[in-house]
Amino acid sequence: MTRLKALPATLIVLAALGPAPAADGPAASLDLSGKGVKKFEVSQSQIGFTSTRVFYTLSDQRVIVVIHIDNTTKFPVNGKVCRFGKDVTADGMAKWLNNQHSDGLFPDVPEPEVSTKLPPEACKVLASKLLGKEQGVQGAYEKYSVEFKIDEVKVNDQLLLKEFKDTVKVFVPVK
Repeated sequence: MTRLKALPATLIVLAALGPAPAADGPAASLDLSGKGVKKFEVSQSQIGFTSTRVFYTLSDQRVIVVIHIDNTTKFPVNGKVCRFGKDVTADGMAKWLNNQHSDGLFPDVPEPEVSTKLPPEACKVLASKLLGKEQGVQGAYEKYSVEFKIDEVKVNDQLLLKEFKDTVKVFVPVK
């Protein structure tokens, strides 16, 4: 009968985990203009108009991209990519999204595993157009249509955000 030498514990653990993901492999593509992407635009709160936030949900990839456009006439744009864990459901992501713009109705929502800010130079306003005025709870606002563009961004080794453009409404307080 042959005796097997004991394997070091490290090798046993590594074998149980399986092969490491390839760091040089292709990154998953996030196409915000693709089918199945849910867009949700928010420009109001309980106290009236605010800066505009747009949430793009890619449930199958467990990712929500958040774009923020400030409600000043220069319309500064920034964004982040939020990736959730493998155990997070579309319903859990929807509850997280709701808590980002409402009064936090849902306790114990999942949090993103990783939240990566987009580089400022990748976020650009292409055009804006005054559409008229609206009366808000706290005064008058000018309503603008704002077209923005996000350049292609390698978020990390696993995610590549494809270039995209979109148009949203932004309400600027009249001074």
